[in-house]
Amino acid sequence: FGGGPAWTWSELRQQFYLHQFLPEQPDLNFELPAVREEFKEIARFWLRRGADGLRVDSAIYLIEDTQNWSDNPPNPNWKPGDDPFDKQLHKYTRSLPASAEIVKDWRQISLEPEFAGQQKVIITEAYEDDLNLLIEYYGRSPDDKFADLPFNFELLKINENNMDSESIETLVMNWMTPTRNLRWPDEHGAMSPWIIWVTGNHDTKRAYNRVGPHNLIMLQWLSYFLPGVPVNYYGDELPISDAIFNDIPVKTIEEGESTRLPERVPMAWTPDEPSGGFSSAADIWMPLNRDYKWKNVESLLANTSDNHLKLFLQMQELRKTHLSTFVFGDAVFFRNSPDENKMILAVGRFHERFDRLLLLANLDKDNEIVVRLRAGFSMVRRKPVAAPTAGQILMANYVNTTLAPQVKRSAILDNLEGFVLGRSQVIVMKYTSDN
Repeated sequence: FGGGPAWTWSELRQQFYLHQFLPEQPDLNFELPAVREEFKEIARFWLRRGADGLRVDSAIYLIEDTQNWSDNPPNPNWKPGDDPFDKQLHKYTRSLPASAEIVKDWRQISLEPEFAGQQKVIITEAYEDDLNLLIEYYGRSPDDKFADLPFNFELLKINENNMDSESIETLVMNWMTPTRNLRWPDEHGAMSPWIIWVTGNHDTKRAYNRVGPHNLIMLQWLSYFLPGVPVNYYGDELPISDAIFNDIPVKTIEEGESTRLPERVPMAWTPDEPSGGFSSAADIWMPLNRDYKWKNVESLLANTSDNHLKLFLQMQELRKTHLSTFVFGDAVFFRNSPDENKMILAVGRFHERFDRLLLLANLDKDNEIVVRLRAGFSMVRRKPVAAPTAGQILMANYVNTTLAPQVKRSAILDNLEGFVLGRSQVIVMKYTSDN
C-alpha cells in the first residue's frame, strides 16, 4: 500500500520478508500451525481480560499463495496517477478463501467453555469491489460460521451526488441480496446472518462532509432502521466535520497518512481546556476542531433546544423501545409517485405481532415534496407489502409550523396521501395500511 516494494531485506535474518503494508508491519505466515496457535492465545488473552469481541483488520490479506509463488498479473485499467498498489490485480495475495478460514479459529476460541454465557463478537474489516468475497466471511452455514459480522461499507458510498432514494436502495440491496441468497434459516425468528451498516470510519471523509449537514441525520437514522447492527464513527453523532488540513501540525502530517488525517480529528467531551476531555495533554497529535468549545458532548446535552446529538440519541431510544420490531421484523422500501420523484426515501419495518414503523425522509434540501407512497416488496421474506396510509409521528428532525398538518411528535396523520414533507425533513412514525 502506498507504493514501493512489498519485500524488504532483514539484516538480522538474512532474508527478505513480505509486507503488504508498511515495512514495520511484516506479514505473518498463517499457514504455519505455530503462528495460528500463537494468535489463538492472543485471542484468549484479550477475551479473558473482558473484551466483548475481536475486530480483524484487513482480513483479506491474512493468506497469500505460497504454493506456486505466482506473480500477480498487471491491471490493464491502471494509469499513471492511480494508486500504485492498484497497478497489479492481487489475485494471489488478497481474498484467498483460506483467509476466511483463519477467522474461524478466533470464533471457535470465543465459543470455548471458559467463555460460556459471554456473548463475544467477531468482526472482520476489508474492502473489495466483489462483495461476494466479503460475504464469504460469514462462513459456510449457521453451524460453520467464521465471523459474526463482516463490515458492510455500502452506506459509505452515499454522498451529495447520489442523494436519491433509488441510489440508496441500490446500495442497501447490494449487500442485502447476497446475504439473503445464502438462504440461512432464521435464528429464533430473526434474519440470519445479521448485517452491519457502517456510516463512517477512519478511512473515509466524515459523514458530515460526505452527505452534507442537511441529510446527515437521515443517514444515521437509516442505519438504525435497517435490519442489522448500526456502526457510527465516533464524533459523527455531534456531528464533527473533517479537520481543516492547515490546522494539522506538520509533524503529524509527516508521521501519518495525510489523505486520511482529516477524518481522524478527536471528539471533544467537554468545553474544557486543554483538550476538551479527550486528553489531559495540551499538545495532542491531532488537534481538536476549532468549534469544540460548543460542539462537545457536555455542552450539547446541556443545551435546552434540540440538536443533532439529541436526535441521534432519540433514535437509539426508539430502537430500544421497539426492539422486537427491529430484531424480528421485515423491512421494505416504498417508492413515491410519480416514478421520476426519487427524493422521498421511505423505509418500513414491520412484524405481524409487533409495530409497523416508517422512516420517511425528504432528501431535497431546497424543496418541499408531496408524499404519495406505493406498495413495496419486503427485503427479507420477499413478499408484497401494502403502502402506509395513515400514522402517528414518533420523531422528527424539526417541527414545521408552516405546513398542514404540522410535523411534530405525537401528531396523527389520518391520510398520508398528499402529506407534505419539508426540506431535508425526516420523520419516524407508527403506520397503518389498508391490509
